[in-house]
Amino acid sequence: MATVLLVDDHLLFSEGIRLLMDAHPEYQMVECASNGSEAMQALGIHHIDIVLLDLELPDISGFDLCKQIIALDPDMKIIALTTHNRPAYVRKILQSGALGYLIKNADAEEMFKALDCAMKREVYINPQVSKLMFEQLSGISKQPPHGLAPTLTRREKEVLKLIADEMTTREIAEALFISESTVETHRANLFSKLDVKNSVGLLKKAIELDLLKL
Repeated sequence: MATVLLVDDHLLFSEGIRLLMDAHPEYQMVECASNGSEAMQALGIHHIDIVLLDLELPDISGFDLCKQIIALDPDMKIIALTTHNRPAYVRKILQSGALGYLIKNADAEEMFKALDCAMKREVYINPQVSKLMFEQLSGISKQPPHGLAPTLTRREKEVLKLIADEMTTREIAEALFISESTVETHRANLFSKLDVKNSVGLLKKAIELDLLKL
């Protein structure tokens, strides 16, 4: 029986995955971590075969956590979990060491197919995202650029607009009544979602995708 660590901070979603695992004879969820810190602790305690990794965590981006896990155990099998169907995300997470890319609206059959592929060290990519990647590479994609805009949470939109207003981390924290570390977490998530490295790139990409108008 293969052991699975789920890293996701949405309780209802996590419980649903656990129920599916409990009904499957080949997989066992040994723990569910709600953030990167808990995930690293769990990896130090349990024998884990596969990590199902949400790309949006409260304390670290899934991309960075993936790199940390692979640095700890280069043979770890990681499958990304996300709501985004962006080919850029697929390329980035595979470069970080993951073996799979699973959309959260997938059914149980697809999830276990992804797990089976991971156990054989085969790459699994959600068919819809795989199709988008092929269309982009072949130049036949009819999807407009704005259609690839990432989905931002309400708080991320607020932080993005305040960054555009040239507010500092402390000023943003005071304006939104949150801690400075929480602001930095939202900033890191924005960097990951828009695939940029700094605030200049963030604002440039946000303008290109009309995200400041949201």
